[in-house]
This record gives sequence, structure tokens and C-alpha cells, in this order.
Amino acid sequence: MQDIAIAIGEKLHELIILEIRKICKEVTEQQKLMEHRLAVLERAPQEQKISSASSIRSHQYRMKGANIIAIRKRLQLSQAAFARLLKVDRANLHKWEYDKVVPSPATVAKIAAFRGMGKKALRQKLQELENEIWHS
Repeated sequence: MQDIAIAIGEKLHELIILEIRKICKEVTEQQKLMEHRLAVLERAPQEQKISSASSIRSHQYRMKGANIIAIRKRLQLSQAAFARLLKVDRANLHKWEYDKVVPSPATVAKIAAFRGMGKKALRQKLQELENEIWHS
């Protein structure tokens, strides 16, 4: 009887060791997967910065006068109002719209910011500009 108890105890010990090894192997695989995901996530912002910088550069070359006019008209702004928003002279805006002068990269970035702007955001921006004018 004692031999049977020892045999059962040894068999249980073997099964427990096998189960522990199985669980350790699964945990190790999950850890490797998480480390890989973390590495991918850590690289993502750097890659996004690079791609956004290159997309800004590519937009610089595509900002033609017709694009500026289209943005301004979609926002239903006069040249004077759009020039005030951009904090530039209306005459400069006119020259950009008719491709007489190419705007600087900084100005192109300002114009591009208005490309996807909705009416509500535009009203807020105009209100901020008005407050800035009155309080300065």
C-alpha cells in the first residue's frame, strides 16, 4: 500500500512539473509577443513624424494659387478676411492666388491648416482673431 502511495505521489509530481513547464512556455511566448508589440508601438511615432514631415513637404509643392482660392472660397471668406486670418497683407494673398509669388513654407502650412477646417472651427478662429485685435 505504501508503494502505491509513493508511485501516485511520484506520478503527481511529474504531472505538476509538466504542467508548470507548459504554463512557463506559454507565458514566455506571450512575453515575446508583447515585447514585439511594444517595439512596434515605440517605432510608430518616429515613423509617423517622418511620414508627416514628408507629406508636409509634398504639400508645399502642390499649393498652387487655385488651391488657395478653393480653400478660401470653401470657407466663404473674402481675400481681406482670409489674409487677416493668415496675418498677411491682402495684396500678398492676391499674388499667391494668381501664382505671381510662391508663399513661404510656413505660410503654406498655415493655409493647409484651413484645408480641412469646418465652419464651426472657422467661426471660433475668427472670434479668437477678433479678440486678439480688440485686446492688443
